[in-house]
Amino acid sequence: MPDLMIERIVPWQLNGQKQSAFLCTPEHLDELAAGYLYTQGMIAGLGDIAEIAGDENGLNVTLREGVAPRRTDILERLQACPACKSDFQAPLVQIQAMCRQLLSEKNYFGTHRLALHCGDQVAYREDVGRHNAADKCIAYGLRQGWDMSRCILGSTGRISLEMLVKVAVAGIPVFFSRKYPSDIVADWAERLGIALVIRAHSDAPGVYGARERVV
Repeated sequence: MPDLMIERIVPWQLNGQKQSAFLCTPEHLDELAAGYLYTQGMIAGLGDIAEIAGDENGLNVTLREGVAPRRTDILERLQACPACKSDFQAPLVQIQAMCRQLLSEKNYFGTHRLALHCGDQVAYREDVGRHNAADKCIAYGLRQGWDMSRCILGSTGRISLEMLVKVAVAGIPVFFSRKYPSDIVADWAERLGIALVIRAHSDAPGVYGARERVV
């Protein structure tokens, strides 16, 4: 049926060890796996990955010899993230235009859509899980060699703490959404030097965290 979004349970293994399956939109799965490992703090960079093979029926990820995946919880990842020291700033009107473009890009149904901007370059990714779409965007940007300290990430969905951690791990200084963060997200954004622009598509957006980044 055309009104049903596509979601798959994608089993995957890391160095031959079974992992919790991805519940995801089955596109850009190599980016999903790479981005997940990176933003979860399990690897230091995408260069730690030797190979990603498979498809929506299952993925096999192999790390380079000598690389051992780390296991951390969300608080450990937050505390391990250094505050973003980038001097990057972005005009509010530019962020509003980015958000409006994100919302008009296509008619999506039941999915989250994210956009990673780097200068005049932009990558769009869509998934049933906003965290999945974030992992895909971040992996794409890293693979392209984009300077994440000068990138802007945008989302159609709520700014959760898990989403903020991903942005912080990647070193992205500005994160916008048409939705809202919680109080703990706003607090951590300020500590980590990340600007949060909420209701970014509207004529009355709000800015939290590192407000000096939005001019």
